[in-house]
Amino acid sequence: MVKRGSRRETPNALFCDASFLIAYLCPKDQDHARAIHIRRRLAGCPIRLYTSWPTVSEAVTLLFYHYGYFYASALLQTLAAFELATPSEGDYYQAAALFQEFNRDQKLSFNDCLTYVLIKGPLRNISIVTFDRDFAKMGLTIFRP
Repeated sequence: MVKRGSRRETPNALFCDASFLIAYLCPKDQDHARAIHIRRRLAGCPIRLYTSWPTVSEAVTLLFYHYGYFYASALLQTLAAFELATPSEGDYYQAAALFQEFNRDQKLSFNDCLTYVLIKGPLRNISIVTFDRDFAKMGLTIFRP
């Protein structure tokens, strides 16, 4: 996986990672102000926002356990704003192979590996908005306004 760096111009599509979704919705999150800044930067731009069902599952679960039902429910109420990618069985197998290959010397979550597979495959290398440093290590383009 080659590092691709970051993108400052506004792309026409972005994948929203769980770390961004959590930070945006929860004022108690350490990255909340950064998430709000990013969302304001995107306001009014013709942009397609993507996420995946596994990412929603991860974010809803973390919001629920760390911040409570109100925040978890708030994320579920925003789903209409996203195009939700549903991984194929093959995507899961590719993520499993990546997980086994790269976790000998790194600690990447299975969902991070699955997100990588989705972005590199069906989503055609779109940028990702995230506060998780693992995606830069994996070579994805991070959106940083």
